[in-house]
Amino acid sequence: MSVKKPMNIKEKLKILGIEGKATLEDVKKAYKKLAIEFHPDKNNGKDDKMKMINSVYAEVVNFFENKKNYEVKNHSMKMIKGVMMDSEAMNRNRTITRSG
Repeated sequence: MSVKKPMNIKEKLKILGIEGKATLEDVKKAYKKLAIEFHPDKNNGKDDKMKMINSVYAEVVNFFENKKNYEVKNHSMKMIKGVMMDSEAMNRNRTITRSG
């Protein structure tokens, strides 16, 4: 029995018909196109392909949301560090002027 390797984001985008870089809007457009094409009502109740498309779409959207949350959090941390560094510099300047 072989263990199936999990797909990376590029492989998931390929399933949705996207090559290379993509935005969340690109993913949504590709999904809508595939959802219309492979909807079980149009394919005599065959829903295996649609289940796979839905699963991959959910994972890709989750990836984009996590990436966005990480970037927002990372940016916030940089802003906080910058404010802290500025306040430390101001405190040092006050100390120097008081003693001088």
